[in-house]
Amino acid sequence: MQFGLGVLLTVSTVELILGTLVGWFLRSRTLEGADDGEISRLRESQRQQGELLDYMLQRASQLTGNIGKDAGAHATRVQQIGHDLQMASQVPEANLHVALTGAMASVTEANEQLQQQLRDAERKLADQADELQAQVAIARTDKLTGLLNRRACDDALTQRSGEFQRYGVPLSLLMFDIDSFKSINDSHGHQAGDAVLRGVAQSLVRAMRDVDIVCRYGGDEFMILMPATDLTGAAIAAERARQQIQAAVIKHAGRSLQVTASGGVASVLAGETVADLVGRADQALYAAKKAGCNCVRLHDGAGGIHPTDAHVRPLAPADLSRQPPRAPDVRAATQPSSDPRAELPEATIDLADYVQQL
Repeated sequence: MQFGLGVLLTVSTVELILGTLVGWFLRSRTLEGADDGEISRLRESQRQQGELLDYMLQRASQLTGNIGKDAGAHATRVQQIGHDLQMASQVPEANLHVALTGAMASVTEANEQLQQQLRDAERKLADQADELQAQVAIARTDKLTGLLNRRACDDALTQRSGEFQRYGVPLSLLMFDIDSFKSINDSHGHQAGDAVLRGVAQSLVRAMRDVDIVCRYGGDEFMILMPATDLTGAAIAAERARQQIQAAVIKHAGRSLQVTASGGVASVLAGETVADLVGRADQALYAAKKAGCNCVRLHDGAGGIHPTDAHVRPLAPADLSRQPPRAPDVRAATQPSSDPRAELPEATIDLADYVQQL
């Protein structure tokens, strides 16, 4: 009987966990910055995921109910065997040896039957766990580009920012926005726009290291998290990514499309919230757009926004899995200033010499 209660508690816990996960999946997703087409796709995706997860929860409920019935039937059968054995012991002429042997055989058979049922249930639960895990991956992945979506990006950003605040592990944030993306949709259609989004996503993945986290943040905006990377290293990576996007040729419906993107870079500061970090990177991105697009701007954390070197030579494809050599800290070369918002030397970061080392 204790065994049956343990089984019931276990499967009830599984059912509760599944229900909690379903609720987590179905919570509202942020649609800020998305166009009407993307909002419709997101809502349709939510509806499909909701139907699938609801179906999986129903299956889990049926399975746990069956396990409970099996365990209850087993307990009832064992009780009946015990009752029969007790009745036989009260009959003087009964052959107790035969009765005991039969009872032991019946209990063994009942145990074997229940064990087989539990093995079948365990296999079905494992299959459902695999299905649920696949749905977790789907819920955190942008269907169009295959990158992590905004929900997954926000989770990773919170985790990495916390690592900096607790352990001092640097973190830099890159934001990219495709230049004149609306005109691409207007001129060539939304399918061409989708092809451009996929192409830019591929360019960013090629330009970044394996440890960097590339996400589609919403619409035509992308975000890259660069762990263990300071502002100078992030600036070089952002310039490399910008050039990769500019050089890529995107094929669609017999046409060759080329686009550019603008970028903003910021590194997390002590005591800074995630919202503030994203806000500074977004300010740098806005400055890049205002400067004419197809460029990168850096937020120095003291209120200053600076350009990278606009004359860095185009980069040849390289082994991006290795860590680039560390660049000198340009801030160490500056003299202390009474103005905390003083700009970097000549308002630029000279990357040309450093890029020669790549």
